Amino acid sequence: MDVAQWLRSLGLAQYEQAFRDNAVDADTLPRLTSDDLKELGVHAVGHRRKLLDALARLDGSPAHSANTGAEAERRQLTVMFCDLVGSTALANALDPEEYRPILSAYHEACARTVTEFGGFVAKYMGDGVLAYFGYPQAHEDDAVRAVRAGLALTEVVARVPVLSGVDPLRARVGIATGLVVVGDLVGAGSSQERSVVGDTPNLAARLQSLAPPGAVVIAPATKRLLGNEFNLSDLGPQNLKGFAAPVAAWQVLGTSAVESRFEAHGTGDTPLIGRSEELRLLAQRWQQARGGGGQVAWLSGEAGIGKSRVAREFRDRLRSEPHADVQCQCSPFFSNSPLHPFVERIERDAGFRLDDPPGARLVKLETLLARATDEILAIAPVFAGMLSLPVGDRYGPSPYDPGQQRELTIEALIGYLLGLARRRPLLLLIEDVHWADPTTREVLDRLVDCVRSERVLVLITARPEFSPGWRARPDVTLLPLAGLSQRETAELAGAIAGHAELPPDVIRQILERTDGVPLFVEELTKAVLERESGAVPATLHNSLMARLDRVPAVKAVAQQASVIGREFSYDMLAGIDPQGEPGLQAALRQLVSAGLVSTRGTRSGATYTFKHALVRDAAYGSLLKSRRQNLHARIAEVLERGYPDVVARQPELVAHHLSEARLPERAVSYWQRAADHAARRQAHQEAIAHCLRGLEMVSLISDPGLRDRHELRLQVRLGNSATSANGYSAPEVGRALYRARGLCTELGDERLMHPILVGLFLFHVNKADLRTAEKLGVELLALGDTRNDRVLQVDGHKTLLNARYKLGKFVAAQEHFERGMRLYEEDPWPAALLEQFDDPGPHLLVIGGCVLWVRGYPDRARRAVAAAIALGHRGGHHLSTAHAVHLSGHLAELMDDWDGVRKANETTMALATEWGLSGLRHQVSLRERLVAVAVHDDPEQMEFKRQHPQPGFARSLHDGVLARAYGRRGAPEEGLQVIEESLAWAEETGSQFFDAELHRLRAGLLLRMQRRDKAEFSYRKALEVARGQGAWLWALRAACDLARMLRDQGRQAHAHDLLAPIHGWFTEGFDVIDLQRAKALLEDLSRRVPSIR
Repeated sequence: MDVAQWLRSLGLAQYEQAFRDNAVDADTLPRLTSDDLKELGVHAVGHRRKLLDALARLDGSPAHSANTGAEAERRQLTVMFCDLVGSTALANALDPEEYRPILSAYHEACARTVTEFGGFVAKYMGDGVLAYFGYPQAHEDDAVRAVRAGLALTEVVARVPVLSGVDPLRARVGIATGLVVVGDLVGAGSSQERSVVGDTPNLAARLQSLAPPGAVVIAPATKRLLGNEFNLSDLGPQNLKGFAAPVAAWQVLGTSAVESRFEAHGTGDTPLIGRSEELRLLAQRWQQARGGGGQVAWLSGEAGIGKSRVAREFRDRLRSEPHADVQCQCSPFFSNSPLHPFVERIERDAGFRLDDPPGARLVKLETLLARATDEILAIAPVFAGMLSLPVGDRYGPSPYDPGQQRELTIEALIGYLLGLARRRPLLLLIEDVHWADPTTREVLDRLVDCVRSERVLVLITARPEFSPGWRARPDVTLLPLAGLSQRETAELAGAIAGHAELPPDVIRQILERTDGVPLFVEELTKAVLERESGAVPATLHNSLMARLDRVPAVKAVAQQASVIGREFSYDMLAGIDPQGEPGLQAALRQLVSAGLVSTRGTRSGATYTFKHALVRDAAYGSLLKSRRQNLHARIAEVLERGYPDVVARQPELVAHHLSEARLPERAVSYWQRAADHAARRQAHQEAIAHCLRGLEMVSLISDPGLRDRHELRLQVRLGNSATSANGYSAPEVGRALYRARGLCTELGDERLMHPILVGLFLFHVNKADLRTAEKLGVELLALGDTRNDRVLQVDGHKTLLNARYKLGKFVAAQEHFERGMRLYEEDPWPAALLEQFDDPGPHLLVIGGCVLWVRGYPDRARRAVAAAIALGHRGGHHLSTAHAVHLSGHLAELMDDWDGVRKANETTMALATEWGLSGLRHQVSLRERLVAVAVHDDPEQMEFKRQHPQPGFARSLHDGVLARAYGRRGAPEEGLQVIEESLAWAEETGSQFFDAELHRLRAGLLLRMQRRDKAEFSYRKALEVARGQGAWLWALRAACDLARMLRDQGRQAHAHDLLAPIHGWFTEGFDVIDLQRAKALLEDLSRRVPSIR
């Protein structure tokens, strides 16, 4: 089609250049909307109406008004099905030649009404009409448009002319909203149409059958998008043919009496976050206006940025002041209706009711006008004409022609507003001025000219495309609203969530995807809370697609770019876009001009970014899955072929595109590389995420052997990284490593058995399943000895040192420590193993230090732990270093040095936070509770520890500290109960490293209760256990306490003979408090019994 010729045929040749400048061709022409025509410069209402009617009739086929060159798309579509009631009986009653013009007029009325509200008539099915809202041109309010169109249809159809004696026509309408695939061409010639695939059209048709004649019935998804704009009647769940479950339905009774779009769609209780500066400026302008220096304030910003919310907050703050308040709302549905915002406002303020006769309305109008003027009879006829009220002979005949009447109406309206201001200061709020009709804009232009000496603040809200000629005047304050800061965004999301806690990763997604736009924040947060599926909330889908549909000629480029990501380079896009450089450059310029993307750099080196992450998500979501997969595969090929540095640095990027392309074998290899790359950088949370994505892809590999080999490597990496990130005993560690061990057995491949056994050992030892852990350590050491592999042998000794220390086998544990260190120090530890796993040196030293302490070598113990921390820092391995620092706190616990425990906690927490070791952070938090019990006898923390015993091998130590605190607080019975439970647990798990201390502490509690015989028995039991374990430090403590009790009973010689040989065993550590106390006690005993000297 020749667009210029088409315009000339309509007598509208003056728009040829505008259509040509904006690249309107035969494909894009049928998709033009009323908004598009305004942007093209078609401001005359008559010209725009003529064009819209011609577009609806284009080629004699409504179905042809979609872009015939467009590909099918995934869309959220609102579908309307309109049916003519009683059409069969009417067709039977009339001659076909009589019925034909009635049906044609009905079809034309439907097409005209649907087009007027921005819809698209997709198909005529006899007397049924199928219409789409949201395709081929989306609008932010397509569901609202569909319902308004449905209500209008029921009235328009009733006015279709029929033969005399035939009842007026009646229609019924069903409307549904949902995800569909739309755009495929089906049929040929005049029957060709755009098909829609999905159950939404069927639902609309079924709902239509429920509607009474002249009524509109809607589905739940449609209702959700309407806000409070309509009055609805709940029809309850309906059993519909073809739908397995009942479907809720509502009948639309009419539009509701809401003042603004914000009131219709806002919840009203969302707090205002930020915007303090804007409110401060508005308050200043109001004070100026109150003093007679009229002001204009203009809140400007994109849809959803919060213009109406700021305006409402400002109005709320003025409620306590005496003033007049007039709010007007412009609407896209009435952008061709002269003065509609003022007409609606006056009707509302006058209190018009639907059943008011004209005379009653005139009385109410005169009462309203009296608030602003004494010249009621002079201006009432003018206002009556504006409101289309019949006046009869109430005011006499009007002497004015239509042109004079229009001018008089504008002057009268301005006079009315200024009259209000002269009686009380006036706040005039005009919302969404970008949708104002031309006459309303003229009123606003004139009002701006004459308010500077009046007590008026004119506050308008508008989107950036509104650009009046008076914008630079000194009495006009432009307040452009930007997005919220990240802190404000998080605060708003939290306020919307209320009592529901948003996890950190959800907050991070909201921050990344909403760009601080309050509407986006609100809807995305609600979608998360309601567990709504899909990347784009249903309430935002059409608004975002509308932005893309405004540039139909280059939308395909935006969709291709969306597959690359929010940010994309020109070179990468050129690699997947089939058009040449001139066409691609022009398309990108148009996307930048439309405000959809921004750019950095020039020409082929340029980088582009979607202005909003959700616009990118909407573009991506509109692509068919098959098309997405094809584009992802092409992107992966471009990366592999032309970007080797990116592939090396970000293998996860290639893995992502290959996964989305459903190429599992190649994708899994890249996910493995990405996980290993992240682990080498100690980025274990990222490594876990890469492993999980890789495992998703593994399941799609058809070859069982290949699938298992890929899964084995991923499970081993997952287990190791989960250990580093979440702690040794995290459930996901055990799941991953046991699965890996099974795969090794199935494949007959033991090459990865080393890291698997080490991981499983740590998993069990930290769950205090020590006997299983010991068996795994024995297996690992035997494997190392069989292979004569130093690495395996060191890890075998390390694991058995760990297990046997906790089992209370201190002599064997010391032997593993010494043998392991000798092997470790033979040669430098392999760097590759440091990167992939950990450094066993710090672990050997720090656990060895704890063993040496209990064995009775305090100096060697402290040197070993200090060396562990120093070695960890020198090696630069995060987990080894943090683990050594954390376990230095365990040594401090053994020493009863709570200041040392606190310092170890602080350092561990700092390292764990810096390096993302969440498992360690949790352990530190539990030990902080222990410090509060040990140092302060904190009752709240004592109760927590009582109700939540320490997980892992250290439970007995924590229980001992708790029992001692109960004794100090005068509740030794409760302390005894704690110890009895702890000893039973230790027997069950094998975690008996603290058994001697538990018996000693039990004795102390019994002594508080004056149960001396039982106390002595427990002290001697503690000595027996300690001697059996080779735990000379525990033996010294038990001997000291028992000797003190014997001394107090007058048995000094017995006491001395008990303590002296144990104290004499020690050869170092004489500065340690335990040895100092023992020495002081021995000296006291010697003074009391001179013969002992």
